[in-house]
Amino acid sequence: SGALALHELGFPTIGVPGTIDNDVTGTDIAVGVDTALNTVLDAIDKIKDTASSHERAFLIEVMGRDCGYLALMSGIAGGAEMILIPEVPFDLDAIRAKIVARETHGARFSIVVVAEGARPAGGAQMYQPSRDPYAPRRLGGIAAWVAEQIETTLEREVRTTVFESVLSPDHVGEIAQWLAERDVRATYVLQQGMPTPMFHEPSPSSEYMNACARSACSHFP
Repeated sequence: SGALALHELGFPTIGVPGTIDNDVTGTDIAVGVDTALNTVLDAIDKIKDTASSHERAFLIEVMGRDCGYLALMSGIAGGAEMILIPEVPFDLDAIRAKIVARETHGARFSIVVVAEGARPAGGAQMYQPSRDPYAPRRLGGIAAWVAEQIETTLEREVRTTVFESVLSPDHVGEIAQWLAERDVRATYVLQQGMPTPMFHEPSPSSEYMNACARSACSHFP
């Protein structure tokens, strides 16, 4: 909105979408998404070892607001047993049944990736408590709520990990590097005085995306 306001005032302005939620219309991959995805994948990889050795279910809550992209992509690449996203309300009974079914077949641990905006069927999204009545409402707490429901009914110990913010990783993902190289073009567009408030970079080729996917998933069995 700030870039648009400057543009309307006549200032040469380019808006480059930068959000790990990846929820900006007209943008396939926003700056920050790939880095966040690789950070969550690294965490899932480490938590999976702990979950397996201690025979527990782990719920991993990730950011995303009303968009389940980060949870969905990290859950698929990380081999999670279940993924809860805002776009598809979840069924608690189905989650419990999945955990019990895995235990029946000898797998006494489960990894569940939960988007912060996920909600149960017929229920509402959950928000973090705040002492400031004027502060923007922040989503969060759904993983802890689901864990409590599972512990109460199945009498299983469930752990939760919450990514309220994604810390700077040791490695910047390949797609992030690709975006950084291509976003240099935004400066050129600005210098040319093109009347475009939003700079949109088309997606990389399917061959390049497949190569990045293989690289991101290479350390998973």
